[in-house]
Amino acid sequence: MSLSDWRFEQRIFDIINDSMPARYKASLENRSYHPDASRVGSTLQEFAADRMRSKAKRRWNDYVEE
Repeated sequence: MSLSDWRFEQRIFDIINDSMPARYKASLENRSYHPDASRVGSTLQEFAADRMRSKAKRRWNDYVEE
């Protein structure tokens, strides 16, 4: 597994986990703290904001198809 794969999987985990009620949230073991890695509690908002950009300017355009 490459570092980019690790950050991708962490981001997907955070998007799902951020949308869960507090009592169901889990903490991620072995979290990446790379500057491009996602952060607990802010990933879902960042993802939603990215989806509002035009397709050419999206940072995460490869995560979800239209």
